[in-house]
Amino acid sequence: MSYEQEENTDSFRFTRRKKQNRRVLSNNSTHIEKQITFNQEQLLKNLENKINIIRTSYFWLQFHDYFLQWINRQLTSIDILCYGLGHISQSISSQYQYALLKLIEEIFQNKIQTIYLYDPIWTKDEYDYLRLDNKYSKYEILIENNQAYQTINRSSFIYIPFCSKPIHNNLLYSNWNKENLKKILFYGNSFEKFSHEVQFNTGKYFYIYQTTSFLTEISLPLFEHYTNTFNEQVLTSFDRTSVTVKGHRHEQAYSFRLEDKGAIQSIKFNPDLSVLAIKRNSNSVEFLNFAPIPQTPLSPRTSMSSTAVILQPDTIEYSQLSKAKASKLYDFNWLSDKEIVFITDQSIEHYLLSSEKRTLRPLKHHSIPNINWPLFFREMNLLLVSAGSPSGNSLVPFSFHKTQQQQLIKLPKFDVDLPQATASTRSNSIASNSSTQSTSKRCYELTERDCMLATVYGKSYLLVIRQLFRVAGQGSVEVVLYQIEDDHKPAQKRHILRLNLHGKCALNVVDNLILIHHQPTKATYIYDIEEKCTSQYDGYQTIHEPLLSQLSIQPVNVNWQLLSSSISPTLTTIELYSSNWIVFLPNVIIDVKMGCLWYLLINLDYLLDIITDRLLLIDILLRRANGKASILTLLRTLLTNIIAPVEIDSNNTSNISPSNVLDWWIEMIDRINRVFIENSPNRPLLDQSDIYSVLSLFSTIVSITSIGNSTAYHRSLSIASNDTTLDDQDQTNSLKFATSIVIEYIRSLIDYNIPVQYFIYELLVNLLVKNNQFFQLQQLIQYQVLTDSLQLACLLLSLSNKQQPTTQIALDMLKRLTNANEEIVEILLGHNYIIEALHFCVDHLPLTRTLARKLLEAAIKSDEILSSSTTTTNQKILFFTVYTFFEEYFQRTTTISALAQSTNSNEQKDELEMFKTLFNSHFRNQESDVANIQ
Repeated sequence: MSYEQEENTDSFRFTRRKKQNRRVLSNNSTHIEKQITFNQEQLLKNLENKINIIRTSYFWLQFHDYFLQWINRQLTSIDILCYGLGHISQSISSQYQYALLKLIEEIFQNKIQTIYLYDPIWTKDEYDYLRLDNKYSKYEILIENNQAYQTINRSSFIYIPFCSKPIHNNLLYSNWNKENLKKILFYGNSFEKFSHEVQFNTGKYFYIYQTTSFLTEISLPLFEHYTNTFNEQVLTSFDRTSVTVKGHRHEQAYSFRLEDKGAIQSIKFNPDLSVLAIKRNSNSVEFLNFAPIPQTPLSPRTSMSSTAVILQPDTIEYSQLSKAKASKLYDFNWLSDKEIVFITDQSIEHYLLSSEKRTLRPLKHHSIPNINWPLFFREMNLLLVSAGSPSGNSLVPFSFHKTQQQQLIKLPKFDVDLPQATASTRSNSIASNSSTQSTSKRCYELTERDCMLATVYGKSYLLVIRQLFRVAGQGSVEVVLYQIEDDHKPAQKRHILRLNLHGKCALNVVDNLILIHHQPTKATYIYDIEEKCTSQYDGYQTIHEPLLSQLSIQPVNVNWQLLSSSISPTLTTIELYSSNWIVFLPNVIIDVKMGCLWYLLINLDYLLDIITDRLLLIDILLRRANGKASILTLLRTLLTNIIAPVEIDSNNTSNISPSNVLDWWIEMIDRINRVFIENSPNRPLLDQSDIYSVLSLFSTIVSITSIGNSTAYHRSLSIASNDTTLDDQDQTNSLKFATSIVIEYIRSLIDYNIPVQYFIYELLVNLLVKNNQFFQLQQLIQYQVLTDSLQLACLLLSLSNKQQPTTQIALDMLKRLTNANEEIVEILLGHNYIIEALHFCVDHLPLTRTLARKLLEAAIKSDEILSSSTTTTNQKILFFTVYTFFEEYFQRTTTISALAQSTNSNEQKDELEMFKTLFNSHFRNQESDVANIQ
């Protein structure tokens, strides 16, 4: 069924079927409106009949149930605002719509305060009828056309069937605040369908567009008695809370809506996002099942620019009360997809959830009186509660296993040392909203805000911030690390991070580095508990000083247009180390005032400029999971200073001697290979291809196997081989330095039993050959520094056209391989060493007719080359020698001619006949020649 939508609110026209809105054009082009006859008695009968029809319909059954739920949630009586019913005396649809209003008034009369009615097209008779039909004295007929700019005074049901977009938009505009919208229930056209129209103007109908991000629409069954009456009309409410869930990646975003049933204290999904747990009060948790995550992400119209996957919640909630009714529920945490734990002030309650049955079964109950606060960290599989002591320093850990369900193990209790405070101010993190303590309270109290759980270098730690006041008004900050053991031993104090400043602090752990953010100085201090040069062991624990001091977080600019399309594109600089910040481990920072969340990362390339000690720097980078790129940059920069010295950034390193660089290289490469062999998690593993990308710098001084003419390097460094001119002495020195670097790398690989790849050998051979260091090359091969291989032998042979000694080195290597005899023969024949090849065949290969033919062919070619290079007549000396050798060798069984006669191959027969004919023509018929040869 098609409808027209007239958007001229001055005339206040509403949607009608096209046939009903037709006007008849007379011959003189004047409009004649159809006369409306009004029969009050007939109208009354029609309305009573239609009320009974609606009352018995399935449509009303569904409408009544939802309307009853909504009206019961309202704290006061409601108003009804009705616009655009149309001519109730003429239109059947209008009569059904008015009948629905009458039925609502009849059923819910005790909860309805006033019913406001208006339609500018009503006739005087219809106005009079409505005034007389006011059975319950609740009608108030509006006279003035206010274009639907109507502000509600209490909870209201807005009944506007088939009204146009301006009516909906104006009503939203007039009540555009959270409190009013939560008290409104619309029945009319769908806001979602409005917003998805092709020509929908988001600027003109801004309020319709905005509500699509948090509204709830309920479609009702078709009214079968007269389908045009309520076709595609929906109930729309705004009492749902829109929730967006984001993971570590920007693409992983999910959104859903919840009915507003009170303030939410805590809300948590289980790991697979199938069940949502909601805490609204202090003794129970509600659960809501969700449909499986759709495979193809949808694109809802929201004010956020990022695309979120819509999650569909179930319509039925179920809840679980804590066992002790008088206890206070502090928190709850998911242990797995089906397990959840409640932490109350008296106990730890472990439950197994069945989402299909919507029930929870208790698994275990740990009674722990006087619980102060809990800490939970999923990555560590650890739950920690403060209990027993009023000062909060007595802690009880619980361990659970993700793979083993129904396991929640209590670990030994331990106490945290508390310093004696001489001042009344207690330290909290930046996230805390602590109040000033009384000056009479002189004992330090351990709070949840002072404690964090974190994993550092694969070990579980409790981090405790302590303020030490040795003199009133002067103090320092300590962060104490208690290692929580896995073997059922009490946690032990292992590390103390000292900061000689006092004031509010917050902690982050990024890539196993502990960051202390000091708010008063707006600076960050970095600690590495594995670094020996900044630590000292006192016999009980290790005390650490900052590895890097007084660093600052990089300024952040926020583009607010990304958050809302209605906001003009402006960049705002965020205040760093703000008191509005909340810091979560490991690396999350939230600005609650700006509504922004960030993940804190460390720019490792920046360390290359501020740490001058190369060995310290390589140790730091080797402990970082993402340190590979920075390590390669460090190595590349170090070697470049020797082969092409330049000014690099602010550090003038061009005067470093090659001997110093070689010493650093030896230490660095040994440490790199040690980490590679250990294969520790979260460590950068640099294999030979990575190091080769650094060693390929030497291709700029090796013209034999040059990789390229220009290469880009670290930040401001750019070197091109065609722009760098080296004299002979400089080139020789560079070659020797490069050779030493590659040899030391090979030495380190051998020391750590790492097989050396061929391309490393290839680079070294090129360097040695280029510098004419054949003796060194031979020594390296002889003492197995360069492992024998067919590839390496072929490389040496490829260089023999320029450097002859490499041929013999290659032949010796092939001889040692013992499985390359045929390759040796081919090499000897290729260099016209016919007699040498023959001797090698006699000693190492079986003599066959195929081998004889190969040697005879090579002898003929060699004789031709010899005769062309001299003035001597072609005597075919080599051919004679080879032929007579094989004739003598085979004379006991057969001659070469006999072999020719016995072969089945015509081609082989012709070839052997050719050798026989050639020999006879040159030697058997010419006795003098034979005598001369012999």
